[in-house]
Amino acid sequence: MLSEEAVPPAAARGEGAGRHAGRAPRRGRGDRRDGPRGGGAAGGGSRRREPPARRAARRAAAGERGTSGAARPDRLGSVARAIARTRRRDRSHGGGTGLKARKVKGLDPDGPLDANLRRIVAVRVAELHSFGKAVLDPSDVEALHDMRIAAKRVRYVLELGEPVLGPDAGRGAKRARALQDVLGEIHDCDEGIPRVLALIDRLREEDVAAVRDSADPTASDLDPAALRRARNRRKYAGLESLVSYMRARRAVLYAEFLRTWAKFERAKLGARLDGTGR
Repeated sequence: MLSEEAVPPAAARGEGAGRHAGRAPRRGRGDRRDGPRGGGAAGGGSRRREPPARRAARRAAAGERGTSGAARPDRLGSVARAIARTRRRDRSHGGGTGLKARKVKGLDPDGPLDANLRRIVAVRVAELHSFGKAVLDPSDVEALHDMRIAAKRVRYVLELGEPVLGPDAGRGAKRARALQDVLGEIHDCDEGIPRVLALIDRLREEDVAAVRDSADPTASDLDPAALRRARNRRKYAGLESLVSYMRARRAVLYAEFLRTWAKFERAKLGARLDGTGR
């Protein structure tokens, strides 16, 4: 056993080979060797608690997501319902086709391509002709829009089938394209006119409010000079002129549509492609 004289002064103070061995812990931090930070029995410090707001947010997040971070099934269901609502809203505002394509019956997967294509063309052309009476009313916006969608479907199938169906399909695709284009321009007018009219109404309401607010609360009448408060008054003429132009253009386009549709009917596309007539 070593004598007291042989013991180094540092060892007598409890320090080992390390430079900081045996150092007294800092105030409030506890002894790290005794356990977690601030949680040892010898440290005397209290463990730092998570703020209530952060704890509530963490628990809410844990309730919505599993251990893998993927959304729970009930959350997926709500997302799917939201997407479905968006699609329905888009269709109601013209964002979708709004016209469900007719089913083509009697297709034979093992049969010749030519026969199957002609059957598809016959259904698509019949679908297009089903709007023939309704579109004679220029105010039937929905029928005109649906006919445009039907013409687009006819055009697509004819363009794809031209190598098999021959030149008649190519000529029919061009006629369907012409029909689709003029109906598309009419649809643009039908969409644009209500928007411009709504803008005019909004500007007028703004001016009504501005002119009214300029009046003395005790006034028995309104001075015509208050019209100067209507900041949008110079915009009306331009917007009203735009509406007049769009309405006149729609009338011209509708007349062109009737001519284009008459040419399409005279071509007897369905009879040419199904082999029943020339």
